[in-house]
Order: sequence, then structure tokens, then C-alpha cells
Amino acid sequence: MKHFDFSRKRLLTGFILGLVLIAVKTGYDHAYPNRKLLVGKQVMSCLPWDFYYWDSDRPAGEIKRNDLLIFPARKMQPVIKDGEKIVKMAAGLPGDKVTIRDGIVSINGSVIGDMAYGAKSFSKPMNYWDKEYVLQPNEIFVFGTEYNSYDSRYWGAYPMDLVDGHVSVLF
Repeated sequence: MKHFDFSRKRLLTGFILGLVLIAVKTGYDHAYPNRKLLVGKQVMSCLPWDFYYWDSDRPAGEIKRNDLLIFPARKMQPVIKDGEKIVKMAAGLPGDKVTIRDGIVSINGSVIGDMAYGAKSFSKPMNYWDKEYVLQPNEIFVFGTEYNSYDSRYWGAYPMDLVDGHVSVLF
């Protein structure tokens, strides 16, 4: 019986998958210009996935909790350049109560994260962002599930009418 080195198999599979994705994305973008295969380009992503699908012809429509949304960065500099497309999860919806107290972030009383990474990265105390507010009819609280996400915890509510659409996780 022949033994196979699984690390080589994984490397080869990843390489082939990468070539296929490049070929598919190049042809796909030309054949379907309003349907996009998105690749998380940040060195440290705010969501645990790397590949997304976005049909830019489909309007944002109704936004539900935990939907993955794509939208342009707005007033997020110097971390994210204005206009750059970013993907985050809808964690808070209109009418939800957002509380940030002593570095702990909660929505309607349920803890969703903390400010530890931001406090360290921006050299601020954990309670620097402390506030409490209710999301207005056209506002959502967007959130990245990874510890290093730059999201509504730091820059506040995002206008729903600026959301470009929903994205789906490919892998």
C-alpha cells in the first residue's frame, strides 16, 4: 500500500482550487457583470470566510438579523477608505437598543462582543466608546465576528439605504 502525504495533497488541492477560481472569476465577470465573486482581500478579515457571491442587480430589500451585507465604507477613515466595498453582518436592526459599557457590546441585553482589540489598537481605554442608543428606522448595527473587526462598535449605526445588497458565503 502506498502512503500519501496529506500536506502535499492539501497544498495541491489549494493550488488547483486557486487556479480554477481565477479562471472562473475572470470569465464569470465578463459573462455576468452584475454578479460578483468577492474575495476577502484584507490581511485580517472581520468575518471567518474568504469567498462571497454578490448579485448587484438584486436590491438590498428587507434586511434581517445576521444577514451578510455589502456596502461602501463611509466615515471610517483612516482604517477603511471611503467608498471601499466591505461586508459585515447585520447584528442590530431598527428599534434595537445598543449598549456599549465598560468595553462590552450588547444588543437588546445580549452580549455580542467587546472592545478589547480596538482599545489595544487605538491605545484607548476599554470604556472610551461607551454609549447607549436605540437604532432609528433607517439604521443598522453592522458587526464582524472576528476579534479584529472594525465595525459599528467604533463608528456607530450605518444607514440602511446605503446598503448595496446581500452576499452569500461560498466558502
